[in-house]
Amino acid sequence: MKINKIHIHNFRSIADAEFNLDNYNLLVGENGAGKTTIITAIRTFYEDGGIKFLESRDFPKMKVSDSESWMDFTFLTTDDEQDNLKVEYKSDDKLLKVRKYFKSSNKSYNSNFYAYVNGVLTHENQFYGDNNVGKSKFGKLLYIPALSKTDEGLKMSGPSQLRNIVDFIFEKRIKGNESFTSLENAFSTFNEEVTKERDEDDFSIYNLTRDVNGELEQFGLGIKIDVNQIKPNDIIKNLISHKFLDENLHDTTIDDVNTLGQGVQRHLIYTLIKLSVKYSDKKKEKKKEFQPDFTLLLFEEPEAFLHPSQQEQLNISLGEIGEEDDQQVLITTHSSTFVSKNTNDITNIIRVNKEGGTSKLFQLTKNGLDDLFNKNLGLYSHFCNLLSNTTDQSLIKKYERLGDAL
Repeated sequence: MKINKIHIHNFRSIADAEFNLDNYNLLVGENGAGKTTIITAIRTFYEDGGIKFLESRDFPKMKVSDSESWMDFTFLTTDDEQDNLKVEYKSDDKLLKVRKYFKSSNKSYNSNFYAYVNGVLTHENQFYGDNNVGKSKFGKLLYIPALSKTDEGLKMSGPSQLRNIVDFIFEKRIKGNESFTSLENAFSTFNEEVTKERDEDDFSIYNLTRDVNGELEQFGLGIKIDVNQIKPNDIIKNLISHKFLDENLHDTTIDDVNTLGQGVQRHLIYTLIKLSVKYSDKKKEKKKEFQPDFTLLLFEEPEAFLHPSQQEQLNISLGEIGEEDDQQVLITTHSSTFVSKNTNDITNIIRVNKEGGTSKLFQLTKNGLDDLFNKNLGLYSHFCNLLSNTTDQSLIKKYERLGDAL
């Protein structure tokens, strides 16, 4: 499955806009034009990172045509995915179109998904009973934000390229791992040890609980204090650290990445971006229900910290990622390198411009591009016909110059 088209209605600076998606697409435009708004709208559709629509923040401040806010996604499905779809959602063109309402005059529509059946939006029933993104009905999203400094890509206390990779590895390795099971058991034993009854004069969790409960008894309340069971996120956030070893200085450790040269920092970020794609699920088994293995990769300004040559290599890598089955890439960029290297696929470049506070999207479609070429070829053919039907040398030279210009 891949996304064929996205339609955004009444979200922040966007009143109404739609754009087509191919395997690899670029959002370009000035700062403040609305590129991040598009990325945020997509993340809100997927509720990535727990993001939800907030009317005071996300509904447009400019004058709009109605009070609804929604997004339409059109997916191009595979034969297997069509087989696993409910009958009412199947289509001959293999397109699955769904709408997510963020805000509607009918409050029952808010935050719900509905499908188009035979090109008509059906409001009677929620898409799969609204058993949607949480059950991977539309695949998943991998979001890589723009970086303001290198160490943001390495932090373990919050989202980062390195944290995402380690999260993925832990998810794969902890399930059923004997060492982690032993660690969980050790925490349980430790909890029993520190909370068990002690001598009355001893400082202990048990005695603290007894003393507090003695004061709360009049209210019919009590307190229970436990040592929490250790979780993978606790290990990643608090117990995993990283440092760099400089072989030129006999493996001297370097704790601060900002002390490394800018070239090294750029290459490190480039490496993490590439690996963040490698370390992600790519399931291929056939399912008994509609649960596509689709991943949309959102990158904000991947050119940050990269030299032009690295930008060229990353552009090639992103293009290759988008060519894979069930994966697509959408980036925002200010880089002339990224744009110039994709002019052969100019329909994949989406221009974002803000006019009077409203973001407008401009994109050449394949049909529009073919029409443009045909019109130019038609004009060229016209001059060729004129040349073949005249003997006037001055006209011939004039037409030849015009033909060369075309």
